Amino acid sequence: MKKFTYKAANVLCAFAVLIAPIAGRACRILFYEPEKPEGLDDFISKHKGL
Repeated sequence: MKKFTYKAANVLCAFAVLIAPIAGRACRILFYEPEKPEGLDDFISKHKGL
């Protein structure tokens, strides 16, 4: 039983090491909303015809 537990723990750890960076990137891409700079709308409206 000890060998099985040890082996299962190693597999679980290896899986976590492989999946963690991928999950982090996926969450950042899906939910990251950059802050809109102040005065952006004014700048766009002033320079729209140029």
